[in-house]
Amino acid sequence: MNFVKEVLPRKFIAASISCSLFGIVLACLNPNPFGTSTEAWYIELFSGIVPIYMMYSFPVIATYGVTTSFLSDYVSMVLLSQRSRILEWIVSGCLHIVFGFILVWISLISAVLFFLTDWLLRIRRTPYLWYHAILSVLIPLAVWLGFMSIVWYRG
Repeated sequence: MNFVKEVLPRKFIAASISCSLFGIVLACLNPNPFGTSTEAWYIELFSGIVPIYMMYSFPVIATYGVTTSFLSDYVSMVLLSQRSRILEWIVSGCLHIVFGFILVWISLISAVLFFLTDWLLRIRRTPYLWYHAILSVLIPLAVWLGFMSIVWYRG
């Protein structure tokens, strides 16, 4: 039970941060999923597609991502019984990659971003509470509103 209280809020914070990063990274890689892009329209396409990517990815990352990341950490902790932090990290990372192969490269990018974000939050050794997890939803909301304001301004 203590594991759940310590880990789940951090997982939701990682989901909020990695969702924002995922929307930006995916928009950099594919700013126009419906056709070919030109350099002249790149910024406009980029700023317009980030909110769309985030709208669709946030629920998936917040449910599937948090669940599979929690399972990955739990399985690696149980298998290794706290023998080695490095081995636990490697097993958890491999499980994140396995779960990230569901949509091949798109979900793999999300899984790697989620794992790295969670790992950085974990090494800070800060106790995260549910209050922090709820407040972390403001991160993707702020990124979404920021990019939407660019779209509205240019429109």
